Amino acid sequence: MILRAIVIAMKEESQSLGEFNKGINVLDSKNILIITGIGKVNAAIEMTKAIMNYQISEVINIGFAGSIKKHHVYDAVLVNRAIQHDVDLTAFGYEKYQLPEMPIEYRSNEQLLKKMSNLFSFKHDLLYSGDQFITSINHEDGLYDMEGAALYQVCYISKVPIISIKIVSDIIGDSSNDFGSFNIIKGSRIISDILKKIIGG
Repeated sequence: MILRAIVIAMKEESQSLGEFNKGINVLDSKNILIITGIGKVNAAIEMTKAIMNYQISEVINIGFAGSIKKHHVYDAVLVNRAIQHDVDLTAFGYEKYQLPEMPIEYRSNEQLLKKMSNLFSFKHDLLYSGDQFITSINHEDGLYDMEGAALYQVCYISKVPIISIKIVSDIIGDSSNDFGSFNIIKGSRIISDILKKIIGG
């Protein structure tokens, strides 16, 4: 069975779609929803399990992310590249953000990026992922989450096409736009509307 895998980190991000459990949830004959839990290891584990047990044709990662400067809260943004910002093996001669035998950055699948760009008029941006919640602006401009680049790495190794769509939950470094003021229900509705258009299309 060939399936599209929709991957999110938290149940709250999918609450406008219905009640789902952590792990793999079958939506219909063509789509599964994977709730990974927070963090790169959880994301990699659940993505790997899905790829091992299903014939996945494409992966759509969607969820909340912080942003530095470029965007506004509740903006939806298409990810064109993903980097693990907490990787630094420069002492061993590797480039910053690079793991051995891996690229510095992982690129969204070109066909999926074109398809999503035709469906939505979202801006494009770079996603940084790491196992810490970013609150200061002492980082590169872009989007920040705790799972995305790990999903990209698994899909890179497994040769599965992937793209990510992020809903901006907070403007990093702006105390008037911190995550605590973000309405998760409103954010989940945006996710739901996007997914319904993708699945319907």
